[in-house]
Amino acid sequence: MLTWLSYQFSNYFLLLRTQDSPRRLAAGFSAGLLIGLIPKGNLLAPLVATILFSLRLNLPVAVLTAACAGFASGWLDPISHEIGLRLLEHPGLRTTWVRLSNTPIVPWTGFNNTIVLGSLVLGLAVAYPAYWLSLPVFRDLRRKLTARAEARSARRRPGGVEEAAVAPETESTVGSVMSRPRDDSAVSRACDEGLRVVNGRRFREFVAEIDRLSRTERAA
Repeated sequence: MLTWLSYQFSNYFLLLRTQDSPRRLAAGFSAGLLIGLIPKGNLLAPLVATILFSLRLNLPVAVLTAACAGFASGWLDPISHEIGLRLLEHPGLRTTWVRLSNTPIVPWTGFNNTIVLGSLVLGLAVAYPAYWLSLPVFRDLRRKLTARAEARSARRRPGGVEEAAVAPETESTVGSVMSRPRDDSAVSRACDEGLRVVNGRRFREFVAEIDRLSRTERAA
């Protein structure tokens, strides 16, 4: 039992990162609280569990909450006994209890036990506010865990860290090259010299071509 509970606790935050919405997580929490408060050993606990688990809620969260609430339910037995005793001894409900006692299968639920009846009423009274109180908590936890998972995946993404580390160095290198002083006079002199060489070579080739053409015409 302890090994199973430790396993559930270790996967608790993993369950919060599933595709279930915070509403389903909160519904599972409130349903587990109701099931955990009801004493076992009667037909009422499995009946309520079957009805609640057939709804759209997070089942692992419900099971974990039911296990935790089951350990704490013993401390609430005096309160449950007081609630159940007042309900069973209420004059206006005696006819109802007699009819239920004569109905088949209903006595197996243990409703005539003060702790069972009081725990059911206490669980029903606590489940509804537990849903609305836990809903913002699950929303906040889901938001934090989702942001943490996205940040972790961004750090593990291939090239994510290297690009961030190389980009400033590349920008600084380009900036240093662009910021070097240039010798404009030397560049202009080199350009003029290259143009003179090219123009002189082209002029000599042009003169040689004209001379060749004139010789060809004379020969013809």
